[in-house]
Amino acid sequence: MAPRYLAFLERRSLTVGTGQIQWYTTQLNRHFVHAGRQHPRLLTAWFNVGTAVGVLSMFGAVGVLAFTVVTHFTLPTEEQVLTAVVRMHGRGSKTDRRGALRQHIWLWYR
Repeated sequence: MAPRYLAFLERRSLTVGTGQIQWYTTQLNRHFVHAGRQHPRLLTAWFNVGTAVGVLSMFGAVGVLAFTVVTHFTLPTEEQVLTAVVRMHGRGSKTDRRGALRQHIWLWYR
């Protein structure tokens, strides 16, 4: 038996994935078919613009990735140093019940 949340998602045509939520519906199909029949040139232009934007975005992403890889392997890099950053909790110098200052320590790459 599937957990209740899976049944809930399935009834509402929802899919939850890593970093995304998808919703599927067929309710808008009639409107898109009607618009495509009334304005076929607009539908073709819309498809062509979407295709061109997708292809250009793909080439742009590959270019950025290639630039990053080349930069990473060709430029000399300094040794990374961990630096401790101490921040006082709250405003001013509040103390806890034991009278010790509360501090948060974060490590940063410099």
